[in-house]
Amino acid sequence: MSEPRTIAAHAGLNRRRLFLIANLSIFMIGLGFAIRANIAGDIQTELFNELDLARSGTMIGEVLGATFIGFALTLLFGSALVDHLGMKRVLLFSALGFIIGSAIVLTASLLPVDASTYWWIYAGFLLTGLGWGAVEAGSNPMVTALYPEQKTHRLNILHAWWPAGIVVGGLLGIVLGVLDVAWQWNLLILAVPGVLLAGLGLFGMTLAAALITAPPEPFVPEPVRGQPVMGIVVCYTGKPEEGERAIKPLLDLNPVLRMVAPMPYVAVQGLLEAANPPGMQQYWKAEMYPQLPDEALGTLIQEATPPLSPLTAILVQPLGGQVHRVPDDATAMGWRASANWALHILGAWEDPAQNEEQIAWVRSVAEAIHRWAQKGTYLNYLMDEGEQRVKDSFGPHYERMVELKNKYDPTNFFRLNQNIKPTGNGARPTR
Repeated sequence: MSEPRTIAAHAGLNRRRLFLIANLSIFMIGLGFAIRANIAGDIQTELFNELDLARSGTMIGEVLGATFIGFALTLLFGSALVDHLGMKRVLLFSALGFIIGSAIVLTASLLPVDASTYWWIYAGFLLTGLGWGAVEAGSNPMVTALYPEQKTHRLNILHAWWPAGIVVGGLLGIVLGVLDVAWQWNLLILAVPGVLLAGLGLFGMTLAAALITAPPEPFVPEPVRGQPVMGIVVCYTGKPEEGERAIKPLLDLNPVLRMVAPMPYVAVQGLLEAANPPGMQQYWKAEMYPQLPDEALGTLIQEATPPLSPLTAILVQPLGGQVHRVPDDATAMGWRASANWALHILGAWEDPAQNEEQIAWVRSVAEAIHRWAQKGTYLNYLMDEGEQRVKDSFGPHYERMVELKNKYDPTNFFRLNQNIKPTGNGARPTR
């Protein structure tokens, strides 16, 4: 067995997209430098001179300085918290900083000039500075994590986009000046890479890696039948033509079998039915993981290959999207921010006489990688694992759930579940 590679190498497909996002973010901050230089004189002349001619030079210096204050703040705190917040959130924050900051400055320039104008401009520049620092805090560690084997080369490419942004922004400023158009167009230009960055970060595919045994079916190449293989389950929810472009890097890996095609969502939901007929024996274990380092992946492959049953499947599912966009305290479960991966060990076999052996195998694989799991998990993942696992899964929200239980089910009538026990003695309160 070859040595386990990096997570990015296992995920393969996303490296290009993530590297593009990182490069675009660096280009954005370089563009911001040029744009601020392009418009500083116009802001002083049209806005600050009208506010206070004697102090207008100082005022433009102060708002430009706000950019560096924002940069310092997010670089200081963002660098320390990036592992907790996640690089995606940090880079999305940077995009929003540039989009909203540009919109604030643009709006302030179009409204009548008054005492609040200075502070609106200051706030807009501060937000772009916060976005600048977030880029530095998120893009550098992301690129080194994506390409540990060639990080110097990739970081050199990454940071070449900073002067590229300055050059492009400067040239666009000259063009806009020659065309004699309003200087506010610079702000619209600055928002463009932020919008692209947010779009690339928010939308995309759902992927999962599946460790399975290739079935003895006619559609499977004969040399592969009965062999342990890794499949990639991919679902692109969007226009089919865009999906083709999105999954092309995956298909370029030349898999031995391709079963990708446009299909209704109900068909996607039914893909697993044929492999799970009634009467099958099942035993499943699942956990959520903040990270899956190389050692964890190597342990998983070593312990799970080959599976005891050819019907068993192991799914490695990246989490994100709406799971991470909803605040941690907005719903009952207490693990949204920390859960980046879900791993499912789906033991399946036909003969009930094998139950003890098959269940023991699933448990042994789960135990081997359990040390990388987080305490809290999705309640549907739990078996009969005790009250503490339920508490861990709700995390800091557990007491809130107990209060609701006391209010709506004080006798614990609904108890055949991953139970939240009421604090009373089981008797209904008197009125």
